[in-house]
Amino acid sequence: MARSFVGDFEQAIKFLRNIPNDTLVYAQAQVKLNEYTQKQRLRTDYQKVASAKRTDSFVLKTQVLRLNIFREEIIYKR
Repeated sequence: MARSFVGDFEQAIKFLRNIPNDTLVYAQAQVKLNEYTQKQRLRTDYQKVASAKRTDSFVLKTQVLRLNIFREEIIYKR
């Protein structure tokens, strides 16, 4: 039926949406369209979570660094 769009759900979804409903593969295309749409959503959600974790990690490291600098300033002022 469709060419392989390994990991490229957006392109595959566009391709599947363009399959006319009067073709023999239309029903199969709709199944794949639903599958790829779900996978694309999952990938997007995963990327958001991974990005948030990286951001949180960066923020946490920055806060720890600031605390260490603050402690050093207090120690040196004594």
